Amino acid sequence: MIYQCIKDFEISVINENGMMTESILKITSGMFFKESKDNALSGAEIKLENIFDDTFIEISKETLKSSFEDIKFADLLELQRQLDEEVAKPRENGFVPRRRNYNKMVKSMIAEIIEFNEETENTHKTCKQKEFDREKMIKKSVDICFFYLQICNLLTGKDQEFIRILSESWERAWESVDPYTTYGYDVELELIKHLSSTEWCLSISKCLNIMTLLISIYVNNDISKDKMIQTYLTEWKRNITVRIKDDWSL
Repeated sequence: MIYQCIKDFEISVINENGMMTESILKITSGMFFKESKDNALSGAEIKLENIFDDTFIEISKETLKSSFEDIKFADLLELQRQLDEEVAKPRENGFVPRRRNYNKMVKSMIAEIIEFNEETENTHKTCKQKEFDREKMIKKSVDICFFYLQICNLLTGKDQEFIRILSESWERAWESVDPYTTYGYDVELELIKHLSSTEWCLSISKCLNIMTLLISIYVNNDISKDKMIQTYLTEWKRNITVRIKDDWSL
């Protein structure tokens, strides 16, 4: 599971022997953690690893319940909004990013779908010999989601009812989508067709259709929701702290 801290608290640092020390670690609201597969050293009930570095904390189930929440679709929308605001600001070298509109976002999403397909084992580049890299494929699949979230933010604005519907549908789709039955092995092509249709996202139903197809891509390629979110958070951090300074050249 992937969690977001929602309340500041302090915790004692433990040493390599699992013993509490006098040092105090501050955990702040907005930090992201994943549930660790390793056993807790201190005898605590839960071990969490920080998404952005190699640190970890060990806490009780009560602390997990009171100070953390699962990552929701609405949280991803907010993170994407923050990233887009930073990306739109003038660079230190004087470059001023051009204004992005709906059509540019859709084109970007289609471009990422093609790049994702090129990293799959069933790539459209049938004449090219290339070793399959699963982690690179997962990163490319998340790049698609960056632009879907960007479009959703453009369309929802501050409409909390629209955001609620999207968030609830996101959770249900991960449990119910059956891409092989519905779309065979051409989910990417089906998604491009939907994106290419006129003003596909101006209604909730069309926006939800796109979401289902997007999640189908993850399910088709055995990418879990937790893995997708963890990769999104890692790439989000890299985008907002590193790539933005190099004008996306890395």
